[in-house]
Amino acid sequence: MEAELKLSLGGAGEQQKQMTIFYKDRVYVCYATENQAKAIISMAKSETAEEELKSAIMRQQVLPQAMVNARQSMKRSLQRFLQKRRARLRDAAACPYAAAAANLEQK
Repeated sequence: MEAELKLSLGGAGEQQKQMTIFYKDRVYVCYATENQAKAIISMAKSETAEEELKSAIMRQQVLPQAMVNARQSMKRSLQRFLQKRRARLRDAAACPYAAAAANLEQK
C-alpha cells in the first residue's frame, strides 16, 4: 500500500522550510510549512504503528511453532543420549574384566 499525502499550500504568511525525508531507502527533499510537516510526520507515525502491529502478529504466529520444534529437538537429543548411555552401561556390565584390564594397562 503506497501512502499518498495531499496538502494544501497553506497561507501566504506561512514560511516554507526545507524538509528531508528518508523513506524506503530513498531520500526526498521538499519544502513544507510547519502544518504540512506535522501532517507528514503524523502519517509516518501511523504507518509505522501499522507495520509494528503486523510484525508483532507475525512474531506471535512464528514463536509457538519454533517452541514446538525446539521441544521436539530436545526430546530427540535426550533420547539419543539415554540410548548411548544404556549401551555403554550394558557393554561395561557384559565385560567386567575388560574394564579392569584396561585400567591396569594405563597405569
